[in-house]
Amino acid sequence: MDFEKIKRYFLMLIFAGLMLASIQNAALWAWVISSNAIPPTEGIVYIVAGLIAAVFAGYGFVKVMTS
Repeated sequence: MDFEKIKRYFLMLIFAGLMLASIQNAALWAWVISSNAIPPTEGIVYIVAGLIAAVFAGYGFVKVMTS
């Protein structure tokens, strides 16, 4: 295996991990809101931020995968 292929796999692993972590973070905040621990207006910001981060990480994953 050459260095470029190893680097590409490593970057794909990083972006996949970021995408999964962002989705898990959004799900965690949805669970916190559903238990009435915080007001929904406060928690929705974290959910939207997590989903936006997941979209950006998915875009990076696809960009690395297709290059």
